[in-house]
Amino acid sequence: MRSCCPGGTRTGCSPSGSGYSQLCLHALEALSELLILRNRYAEALEAALEAVRSEPLRESANRAVVAVHLAEGNVVEALRHYEQFRSLLALELHVEPSERLMAMVSVSVPEARRPAAAAPARAIPGRLRLHRPGRTRRHRSRHIAS
Repeated sequence: MRSCCPGGTRTGCSPSGSGYSQLCLHALEALSELLILRNRYAEALEAALEAVRSEPLRESANRAVVAVHLAEGNVVEALRHYEQFRSLLALELHVEPSERLMAMVSVSVPEARRPAAAAPARAIPGRLRLHRPGRTRRHRSRHIAS
């Protein structure tokens, strides 16, 4: 991928404090979104990762990477990238990702797989139903006709 920054190299934008580096990062994130809409996921991921390489702590760049993975159906990759970013933020800045990024990841994970919420028990036909605490049991008695 060519750099979108004037005088830039293939490795991307270098944060020099100029408006060009910010413009470049916004352009890479926008390009990633556009490529997702066109189902060009490999190129979208490349653009998003280029933004992350330029500014590893930039949440919008990391959000673009997660968005590509989710659009392509790679939930595990999205979660892996999110966890790496979350760890980096905690280590470097002692903060958590924004609610917006957390919502992207939590919406994509089925409720049964979320560690915070357990899936409700369901009866499986032909299997024994277990009693759940807090619920009363109703016994049916069988009448034997004589």
